[in-house]
Amino acid sequence: MRTPRATRSISRDLSKLGKIQKPFNRLTHKEAADILRGPRAKELLDTDLAAKSARVADIKSLVAEKEAKEKAQGIKQWEKDKLVQELADLRDELDDLQVDVQNIPHHIKVAASFDENGDLGGSDETIISRLHERPTFVTHYPRGCKAFYMKQNSNDPTREQRGPTRPPTATAAASARSISMCYWPASTRKD
Repeated sequence: MRTPRATRSISRDLSKLGKIQKPFNRLTHKEAADILRGPRAKELLDTDLAAKSARVADIKSLVAEKEAKEKAQGIKQWEKDKLVQELADLRDELDDLQVDVQNIPHHIKVAASFDENGDLGGSDETIISRLHERPTFVTHYPRGCKAFYMKQNSNDPTREQRGPTRPPTATAAASARSISMCYWPASTRKD
C-alpha cells in the first residue's frame, strides 16, 4: 500500500488504519459507564499492572547486569559505549513503567467508581478504545458535561442527541464530532 503524501511526515505506521472496517461500534454514555465499572475494564487494568510490574523487575535485573559489565576490567571502549546507551534506554523505559505501575491502581479505582453523569477522561477513553477492535462512538452524553449548544435528546432531556450516522458533507462531519465522540482502537494510536 502506497502511503499518501500528506501522511508521510507523521512518521508512524498507518497500515493498521487501512485494516479498520465498518461498521464502527456505537455505545451510549451509559453503556460506556457500565463497561468502565465492569469486570472487563478491571481485568484489562489488572493484566496491565501485572505485565508492567514483571517488566519493571526484568529491567531492574538487566540494569544490574549491564552495570556490572560496564565496571568490569578489560572492556573495550565500543562495548562500554554500547552498554552506556543500553543502560540509558533501559532507565528511560523503567521510569515510564514505574509511573504506569504507580498510576494503574488509581485508574482501576476511578474506572470502578465512574460517575454515570460525568464526562469521560483520558484514561476512560483509553480503556474504552482498548476493549474494542474498531473505532467506538460514544453518544448520548449527559447534558451537564457537554456544551450548552448540543442538541437535546427528545426521549431523555438529561442527555444530548446522538450525531448523524452518515454525515452528508464535511461541515456536517465536523459538527458530528462535537455531538458524538469517537475513540480509536488503541492499536492504531500512539500514546
